[in-house]
Amino acid sequence: MGHDYSASVTHPTCTERGYTTHTCSRCTDSYIDTYTDALGHDLIHHYGREATCIEGGWSAYDTCSRCDYTTYSAIPALGHDPIHHDARAATCTDVGWNAYDTCSRCSYSTYQEIAALGHDLVHHDAKAPTCTEIGWNEYDTCSRCNHTTYSELGALGHTWSEWSEITSATEDSEGEEGRECSVCHATDTRPIPKLGHIHQMTFFTANESTCSVQGNSQYWQCTKCGRYYSDENGENEIEAGSWLLPLKEHTLVDDSAVDPTCTATGLTAGSHCSECGTVIVAQNVIPALGHSRQHHAHTDSICTENGNIEYWGCTVCGKCYSDESCTVEISKESTVIAYKGHTEVIDEAVAATCTTAGKTVGKHCSVCGEVLIAQTDVPALGHDLIHHDAKAPTCTEVGWNAYDTCSRCDYSTYSELNALGHNHVATVTQPTCTEKGYTTHTCSRCGDSYIDSYIDALGHAYSATYDWSADGKSCTVHIVCSNDSSHKHDIADIIAVSSIKTVAAIGSMGVTTYSVSGTYDGFAYSDSMDVRNIPALEPEIIQKDVQGETTYSNTVAENQTTQITEIFNTAKTNSSSVEVSVPTAVTESPVIIAFDNDAVNAIGGSEVTITANVVENSTEIEEAELVIEVKLEGATFSEGKAKVTVPLTETVPEGKTVKVYFINGNERIDMNAVLVDGNVVFETNHFSTYAIFFEDAPSDNGSEGFPIVIVIGVVVAIALVSCAVIFLRRH
Repeated sequence: MGHDYSASVTHPTCTERGYTTHTCSRCTDSYIDTYTDALGHDLIHHYGREATCIEGGWSAYDTCSRCDYTTYSAIPALGHDPIHHDARAATCTDVGWNAYDTCSRCSYSTYQEIAALGHDLVHHDAKAPTCTEIGWNEYDTCSRCNHTTYSELGALGHTWSEWSEITSATEDSEGEEGRECSVCHATDTRPIPKLGHIHQMTFFTANESTCSVQGNSQYWQCTKCGRYYSDENGENEIEAGSWLLPLKEHTLVDDSAVDPTCTATGLTAGSHCSECGTVIVAQNVIPALGHSRQHHAHTDSICTENGNIEYWGCTVCGKCYSDESCTVEISKESTVIAYKGHTEVIDEAVAATCTTAGKTVGKHCSVCGEVLIAQTDVPALGHDLIHHDAKAPTCTEVGWNAYDTCSRCDYSTYSELNALGHNHVATVTQPTCTEKGYTTHTCSRCGDSYIDSYIDALGHAYSATYDWSADGKSCTVHIVCSNDSSHKHDIADIIAVSSIKTVAAIGSMGVTTYSVSGTYDGFAYSDSMDVRNIPALEPEIIQKDVQGETTYSNTVAENQTTQITEIFNTAKTNSSSVEVSVPTAVTESPVIIAFDNDAVNAIGGSEVTITANVVENSTEIEEAELVIEVKLEGATFSEGKAKVTVPLTETVPEGKTVKVYFINGNERIDMNAVLVDGNVVFETNHFSTYAIFFEDAPSDNGSEGFPIVIVIGVVVAIALVSCAVIFLRRH
């Protein structure tokens, strides 16, 4: 029949190509052709505006006339860049100020001046000067500064007496004298110089000279000044060494001559002093005469005669030496090599065999060859037969017929039968993902086996599924092999790589694409997930002035996380309030949340976003007509108030009253709500879960009903996000 194709054209966009898809109406076979290039963005340029201390701005950016592409980036108000100035106290003569701040970018200042104080005078009496201390006339000083009328009077100085001796001087130490002031009785001292030198003598007795040591005459030395004297009174000073006497003559003794020998040296005649041992005429060494050598060569001894070792003898002294230089003396007896007699060798017996004769044991000398005991012949034995049964051959081993052997020799009638060889049968093992296939050959007779014909392993046929976290920031990958489902692996909590797919715009959030990719056991996996999580750009701020009060308001889209930082910063700078309007698909008019100035001051200066969503007929809250979810992220406002205005879609039934309760577990706290022009209005300093009831009016006995018609939950999160929900239910 052939295909019956119909064409469907997909037009190009700014970022995607266009193409034509041809699809068969019978079998859904298709192909794509006629690609057209992506259009590219049709950019519109917007100039930037710098932020100031109190007003936000934005960077220069582009938008596309065809799609929601934008590079818009809001710049929050800078806030003041404070420069702190420390306080300076006012002084007696100079002004001061309290600690204050100025801004480095504008004229903002909290400076407050403090006037000069003037002097706080303290009076001081006059003081007369003394010998050593100054005095002064009467004067005034300031208790706060260094102001003074002080005038100094110089010290008078001492009136001294004459000097008088306190301690006398000696030869070894100074003395001391002193004086006293007649006015203040202060004292002063000075030293008296030491007295002159007095000798302290040491006596040295006279000693006679010898032939080696000089003698001396008697003399004296002063131990104080170190000088030498010939008299005890120290009147005749002499030179050092002048008391020494000349040496005496030596007493000579003759030293006899000594004749040399073959090995010992001799000496010539000499003399020395018998008193001091000094050599007068030195004795000279006469060299040894040396040996008259005779060489004796080595001669081996024989069985019956002595031999000798190699040695040398002296014909003069008759001594023997082991070396040619005749330095190592040996005895004459040690040169003899004694005869040993015959060296017997056993001629082993030769055993007779089955076919050859043997011999008995004999002896001979291994040195001279003389036969000491002659060997005799022994006759041959003949064979000693042993019978062996036959053995059948196997696959790998030979067999044999029955045969005889000799117990004494290698005689045999053995006849070998060849091995049968294996009878192998083949069995095929198929390959798996990780193991090779092969053929096993097994012998039907003995069980012997071998393997061949290997087939490569199939390898894994992996596929992957992906479990993403709700925020898209992590993913668990489940990998399984289609060849064998037991081959599987999980890669848990992979941190995803993020990229911006769609930038945020006013009224619409941007989209982040989170991606994971990698390899496992050679298998490459990848997946991505789009999450709408980039806050929408801050909408236009509207200033309202009513009866001298300024309110800044804006309108945020339903179910879109939207930046509202600038409106709070602007309101905080101008000490104003904020009103956020949320049009919904459920209520005819917007839900209004109004923040007073205290709440604005608490929230302003933080990065803040808001998300509002209204759902009708919620499946989570049975019988609820409306569920309103509001989330504020970035700040808290416990010191301020927020007024919440919720339009009612129905009138309050007759006999009913409207109540709003803060729901905290089983506890209910009345929020004192009022009904104004069809709107439920109440105030809070925090967002949590609130319930709107249409209750029966109080009866005479005080009992009340509490069927829930509307439950309001508002979520505020700073660091931690808590959720609150508004539920409405018909009664």
